[in-house]
Amino acid sequence: MYDTILSFSSHYYINYVTIETINERLSNRYMSEAELIELASLADEFSQLKVRDDELDELDLLYNNQCRVP
Repeated sequence: MYDTILSFSSHYYINYVTIETINERLSNRYMSEAELIELASLADEFSQLKVRDDELDELDLLYNNQCRVP
């Protein structure tokens, strides 16, 4: 099964760290929309995003007022 998971990640260009995170946190129970968004936000691929200085104020505002995910 492990080879299949890595093959899946390779086929869709998903970092293996992201696949491992999903496998660790995914459960058989029902997950709310917020929990699924939080799970997606933990993808290692987001670590590669760059933030412009002029976006920081708006991002801080969104983080403090809207986002409940880490």
